[in-house]
Amino acid sequence: MTLQMSRLTVEVPSHRLHELYRRLAELCQPEHDPSLHLTSWEPMDHEIARKVYEAMTPDAQKIYDALFESEQGFTVEELAEKLGKKPSQIRGALSWPAAHAKGYNKIPIHSQTPDGKVFVPGDVADIFLFGLGRKK
Repeated sequence: MTLQMSRLTVEVPSHRLHELYRRLAELCQPEHDPSLHLTSWEPMDHEIARKVYEAMTPDAQKIYDALFESEQGFTVEELAEKLGKKPSQIRGALSWPAAHAKGYNKIPIHSQTPDGKVFVPGDVADIFLFGLGRKK
């Protein structure tokens, strides 16, 4: 059976984007497979956060270190300039942590604003920093 899908464009406050992604992931999951249900990051997930971070490449860790400390986030180009990389390297490094998070049934760590700024929501950054034994 093929599901009919619809394309939708909406505006969402940037600080709530991670909630939208979580709810969309829930909507798009097959109803018969609860193992594919992605959940939000919770304060008790600091050990999972540490494991996800440790599974990242050194470049991805540097990117996320910058994002954890930033309130506003960065464009891919700004991250590339800040870290001495090419934008394509930044995009590639940002893709794997989402896959690592999904392995623990968690939504992606970062979000992106309509104007292209990549950011980690403050509550998620706090969970990762706590898991890594760091303070903001």
